[in-house]
Amino acid sequence: MKGQNLTSNYRDRLKMFFTSMNRFLKIKHFLPLLFLAACSGVPNDDGSPPPPIHEQPQSFEANPVDGYTVNTVTGRPVQPIIYASGDTVITGQPIPTTGFAVHLDSVTKPKVIRVGSGTKSVDLRCNVHVVPPNLKSIPVDESQLTRFTSENSDSDFVLINTAGDTIQTGVPIEATGKTVPFTFPKSTPALPMRMKDNARYDIRYLDVDQGLSSRFVVSQLQDRAGNLWFGTTAGVSRYDGKSFVNFSEAEGLSNNLVSAMLEDRDGNLWFATDGGVDRFDGKTFTRFSEEEGLAYNIVSAMLEDSNGNLWFGTWGGGVSRYDGESFVHFTEAEGLATNTIGSMMEDRSGNLWFGTDGGVSRYDGESFVNFTVDEGLSDNLVYSLLEDRDGTIWIGTDNGLNRYDGKSFVHYTEAEGLSNNLIGAILEDASGNLWIGTDNGVNRFDGQSFVHFTTTEGLSHNLIFSILMDRAGNLWFGTEIGVNRFDSQSFVRYSTAEGLSNNRIYSVFNDRTGNLWLGTEKGVNRFDGKTLTQFASPEALADNVVHSILEDKKGAIWFGTSVGAFRYDGQTITHFTEENGLSNNVVGNILEDSAGILWFGTDIGVNRYDGQSFVHYTEDQGLVNNKIFSMIEDRSGNLWFGTENGVSHFDGDSFMNFSEMEGLPNNIVGDLLEDKNGNIWFGTDGGASRYDGHTFTQFTKAEGLSDNLVYSILKDKEGTIWFGTDGGLTRYDGETMVHFTEAEGLSNNVVYSMTKDQNGFLWFGTEDGASQFKSNSYK
Repeated sequence: MKGQNLTSNYRDRLKMFFTSMNRFLKIKHFLPLLFLAACSGVPNDDGSPPPPIHEQPQSFEANPVDGYTVNTVTGRPVQPIIYASGDTVITGQPIPTTGFAVHLDSVTKPKVIRVGSGTKSVDLRCNVHVVPPNLKSIPVDESQLTRFTSENSDSDFVLINTAGDTIQTGVPIEATGKTVPFTFPKSTPALPMRMKDNARYDIRYLDVDQGLSSRFVVSQLQDRAGNLWFGTTAGVSRYDGKSFVNFSEAEGLSNNLVSAMLEDRDGNLWFATDGGVDRFDGKTFTRFSEEEGLAYNIVSAMLEDSNGNLWFGTWGGGVSRYDGESFVHFTEAEGLATNTIGSMMEDRSGNLWFGTDGGVSRYDGESFVNFTVDEGLSDNLVYSLLEDRDGTIWIGTDNGLNRYDGKSFVHYTEAEGLSNNLIGAILEDASGNLWIGTDNGVNRFDGQSFVHFTTTEGLSHNLIFSILMDRAGNLWFGTEIGVNRFDSQSFVRYSTAEGLSNNRIYSVFNDRTGNLWLGTEKGVNRFDGKTLTQFASPEALADNVVHSILEDKKGAIWFGTSVGAFRYDGQTITHFTEENGLSNNVVGNILEDSAGILWFGTDIGVNRYDGQSFVHYTEDQGLVNNKIFSMIEDRSGNLWFGTENGVSHFDGDSFMNFSEMEGLPNNIVGDLLEDKNGNIWFGTDGGASRYDGHTFTQFTKAEGLSDNLVYSILKDKEGTIWFGTDGGLTRYDGETMVHFTEAEGLSNNVVYSMTKDQNGFLWFGTEDGASQFKSNSYK
């Protein structure tokens, strides 16, 4: 009874991996629902389009002559803007102006500080492990390998089931499944997925609190209807993104421990359990156990081959092939390496591969070829198998990952960058990356390096039983504490935990070399994609608010802060203050116009700087208000200044001021943008407004904005408009508005700043850290 004696040791090892008690024991992308502003999607009974969820944006003719007496959005009376001097601000008509000039020879020279050791860098790729060069390759000459059949097998194994009966192997045995009485269980609403507080990535998980039958998720499946099925130690849980339906022995399962699942070509679901195999057609369970002809009741793996045959790998009874009418059993007597099967796979040539506790067996339909440590495997205990898009075979063992190209083995272990040597699951994604489930988290392998994802990155637990990719491209990891959904095309979060000097991000900017700059409440940070660097000197820069960041045409980086403006040329930092010609030290915005002139928006007006002198424009020169929140240059070369009390349009000779009287929804204008059609967008305290030169079109919460307080506006590559508000992000494609909040992985719902990097990914500075939005859909 050689096979049965070997079973106990291997089963113990498998149970160490596949459970939690004694270690046995990837539907659509269900983002928390996005809010669509165009329609509800449900037609009326008469077939007519449904009514819109939100009101449609309203347009109002700009009224520069008479002026509106009531606000076009709120309906409240509009009051004229009064300067501090008591004079009424002129709006809706040009105001000729000449700025107040300050020559540099009349002020002190700005202080220049050399940047030396005053930086602090943090490597953010600490979870990236590059594979060393020149890995050892172990050649395999397959022509010299023995091909085993029942005729030349030297095994004396005899298959005996748990009842003590001797079972014939290698020959068909007719089988009819046993129909089991079934009561369809009730559906339970699923609670929202959880996310760990320290999660950097959009990793969320489901546990028993959300509705799973057990927290130990051993196997996973997505059916043709899009439902996700989770095989656990307490039965099967079906999840449609909204609710759970749980199946257990009480509903007809042979056993509650479900180690593998598949959906056959007819749409039947098969569940491999510790009490046999169950076929579920949506109405009834049909059981196949030893009584119905199965070789062994403990079933660990399943496969449907290209001919429609089902293969059941067992823990001690070899493999059983089922053609719908009869079983044929394959054991050591037929050439298997051992009778304990941990995994199965069919390659593109139609060969079947079986992972056992004694190596890997490949079956071509006639004979077995076995690969063990003697042929180059890193370990004989095999948990997982995969053939990648190039036809390379990957073998997960108890001692690392093996790559086999038909000619040689190459080993990958912790020494080569794996987080752990026990490989329980392998999956290839749409980009050709391998995802490797271990006893210490998940590893993404691109052929050059391993990236580790553990509880540090947001997983609920590090022991990975199974991996699934759903149709939306989300990855699902079955663990010892629930199932984790990883959206690698969503938000990645950065905070002080990753090395930021402060979590409140007022400005984000991407320079021409690809560096991302983040201005915070306490200093500035530079991120090159690998390392996050804080500028600890000068103290005036490190210890104060960085409101704005700009790169000029010469490549110098400018920082607008609460204590003046700083210019960084890569080696030195030059500090400009009121003493050097600024009208005020609070620099909220910096702009370089098409002529290379710099403009500084301060708390006391706008400053024009040509390198020789500063020219000040304030309320005294016709500016609508001195406190500047935003600035842009339009395609005609005109400048627009958003202020605390209206907007000023400047053509180089005169100001034209706009307020609620002319049609703005609110006089506090936090950001400005020109879109691809030449429209000017205003982000205000009362919503967003689009101005085409004649009319204002208003967008508020009623029209679908996340919140009426708009801090920032961004135009992406496709011309889509993004609004950073006090209640999250809003994406507007011209027809619908979609919301992104903390529920979707955003660091915080208060979004102060936005930019786009060289890869097309979007970055958002929030009240509680920075978020990188890595969705290819929004590049």
